[in-house]
Amino acid sequence: MSREIENVYGAEGPARLALTLERLLAGLDAIGVDRKIGLNIIDAIAKDSVPPIRRRAYEHLDDGGLPGRGNPDYRHRAQSADQYRPPGA
Repeated sequence: MSREIENVYGAEGPARLALTLERLLAGLDAIGVDRKIGLNIIDAIAKDSVPPIRRRAYEHLDDGGLPGRGNPDYRHRAQSADQYRPPGA
């Protein structure tokens, strides 16, 4: 018996996860789950499917990237970026 690794599979692509989540949402729709509840379920499953540090980044963005929730320097950088915005943008 060998202890050598025989097969090394590549990382699963994000498209497969997205397709699975879309099919799950379609299934929830089919059994009559309210769309808002279904989307909340999909959101929870999607966030549970990523590493913890990436999940915290997503949650930070879900909070609107509010100052004080992540990098305390965020507000300063956002205000600095406004000066580079083209007129009318």
